[in-house]
Amino acid sequence: ELQTVNDELQQRNNVLTQTGNDLSNLLNSVNIPLLMLTSDLCIRQFTPPMQRLLSVRASDIGRSISEIRLQLSVENIEPILQDVLDTLGTRELEVQDREGRWNLLRVRPYRTAENKIEGLVVVLVDIDQLRRSQQGLMDARDFSRSLVESMPLPVVVLDRSLSIRTVNTAFRQLTQMQAMELENRSMPDLANHLWGLGDLREKLEGLLEGQAGASIEIEHQTKNSSPKTLLIKGEALSTDGSRVLLLMMEDITIRHEAELLTSRQKLALEGEIEVAAHRLNRTQGALRGLTGHLFTMLEEERQKVARELHDDVSQRLSSLELLLAEVNPENFSADDAHRFRRAQEQLQSLNTDVRQISHHLHPTILQDLGLSEALRALVDEFGQREKMPATYMSSNLPQAWPADAATAVYRIAQEALRNVAKHAGKTHVKVILNGEDSQLQLRVMDFGVGFDLEEDASIQGLGLISMQERARLAGGSLKIQSQLGQGTTIAVDIPLGPNA
Repeated sequence: ELQTVNDELQQRNNVLTQTGNDLSNLLNSVNIPLLMLTSDLCIRQFTPPMQRLLSVRASDIGRSISEIRLQLSVENIEPILQDVLDTLGTRELEVQDREGRWNLLRVRPYRTAENKIEGLVVVLVDIDQLRRSQQGLMDARDFSRSLVESMPLPVVVLDRSLSIRTVNTAFRQLTQMQAMELENRSMPDLANHLWGLGDLREKLEGLLEGQAGASIEIEHQTKNSSPKTLLIKGEALSTDGSRVLLLMMEDITIRHEAELLTSRQKLALEGEIEVAAHRLNRTQGALRGLTGHLFTMLEEERQKVARELHDDVSQRLSSLELLLAEVNPENFSADDAHRFRRAQEQLQSLNTDVRQISHHLHPTILQDLGLSEALRALVDEFGQREKMPATYMSSNLPQAWPADAATAVYRIAQEALRNVAKHAGKTHVKVILNGEDSQLQLRVMDFGVGFDLEEDASIQGLGLISMQERARLAGGSLKIQSQLGQGTTIAVDIPLGPNA
């Protein structure tokens, strides 16, 4: 009997030894921080990860947990352990280790095979990555909420059922409702109730069925007691694998009224501008007619004055010259004879000046010999008077042209040569008259100092205005080309009649 009992005990010892070895290998192999405590909260066993995490050693087996300083963020773990022993439940709480990593502290009762409680099992599960991911999601959620809340425009987020998920303060102010009243409420029904927007559901459902990033824009004018114009912009977004809608609403009543007012004012202003333009055109037409009349009167007065100077004053001066020629100065004293000869010379000079003035006022050569010869005489006289080389050339001239065109060309050339004498300096002057494409082409060119057309405002004088008006009254155009140091060219093109 003793031998049998010894054999049974030996077998049990072998089983216990094997079980102990299996348990030791299991605890050493499991990469989970695990701590076993007795009923009086003394350390019974722990795994190597728990040894590294809490800085416990093999010599700490049997010591009370209160004697060991745990490297966790929980200040006092004993009440938690005692509560599990008393309630036989399971406690879980999130704690941080000394490196700041998050762990899930799970405490469960230690049950024997006979279902007796003989201690506690403490497990630490690494949830640092999960916790940080959750924190990132919470931060992103808080940021998005703060961003939506800070928007000055009313903003509402809808789920796939078109129910309100999130609103901001501006939307609550627009609807004059609280957040609790708006949460999970159907947006199409709310829009129909508040603003009479009955077709919003169809448009939002179409937006949900479209691609992510699709958008719509709706402008709606309410029909209630206080009408307003709303601009609704919607966009489909994909979040967490689901589709949501972001709606931004803007009260554009004031802007719409301002646009209508601006449009009415624009139409009124355009009407006023049209009336003013019509009046201006009539005024310009009257001024042009007056200018033409003035030029005509000027030519007539010049012709009259030239005729008076030539036929009356010049003839009288010539008669006076003849009378003085009959006087014999030999009977005079030396002083009187000198004064007499000076008087004769001044009379001759005066008579010459009168004839030149008469010629400038109304050159008879223009009517007697034609435009080309009149221009040639004008250029020769200019060269002799100003002591500078002057050349005249003509080609392809028609047989005849209107008198007003000839007068305009002659007066423009006369004014252009006067400007050359004033501004160009001593230089070579060319006057060219051509007849091409049924029009007279006059070119007055000098190679003097020139000027900058954009910066030199002095050229916009009466002389240029008179040349432009003469060309316009003759149905033509006048252009000026000039550069500093490269001279000036005045180009005049006057069309001729079909019979020219």
